[in-house]
Amino acid sequence: LQDVKQGSLNVGLQYFSLTKQKSALEIIERKNNVMIKREKLSKALLVCYIDRCLNLPRSKKNRQEPNPFCRVQVEGTETKTQAFERQTNPQFEHISQILCANPLHAKLKIDVCNAQSKNEVIAYFVMPIKQVYDTDTMT
Repeated sequence: LQDVKQGSLNVGLQYFSLTKQKSALEIIERKNNVMIKREKLSKALLVCYIDRCLNLPRSKKNRQEPNPFCRVQVEGTETKTQAFERQTNPQFEHISQILCANPLHAKLKIDVCNAQSKNEVIAYFVMPIKQVYDTDTMT
């Protein structure tokens, strides 16, 4: 370690090539199952592009247009889009890159929230990541 008098750094590294071969993910799954450690290595990078929402409902309390933003969650990792002021058709154009330790069992959850009403969930979307994995192109 640099810039410290004493200390150590324990590192475990694995190199993953980009591939469309599904068998590569299954091999890493087996390796992770035999490794003794607290946290599994990430096996996949999920890239989630949120383009826009259409026709979001107005607030039930005051009938105002919401201040929408999206919250993206996978395996305890969370990212958020920017919030838009008073829009029912926001164009987020947001990219989230999330490392997944267990893509065959994890779920992608996207909450559309209203920033002006204590982040209440307006709508949500849930999808098993395996559904992406099961497609031929993994997209």
